Amino acid sequence: MSQKILLAGATGNLGGKIAQALVARGAHVRVLVRPSSDATKIVALQQLGVEVIQLEMSNAAALQQACAGIDCVV
Repeated sequence: MSQKILLAGATGNLGGKIAQALVARGAHVRVLVRPSSDATKIVALQQLGVEVIQLEMSNAAALQQACAGIDCVV
């Protein structure tokens, strides 16, 4: 799998499991996290090898930029 996947909710239980499964299948995973997200969860995601983008979900321009080059949004 060489798809580029954008994932929201990766700091949660299910989202974290989805991120792990996608990475295990060879996907490039970019995750969206709120600036207020738990820093230890962000570090764990980075150690997993995902690209972490911190942004406010209400920022349409930042969301559009985060979607650039993405094949699928979860």
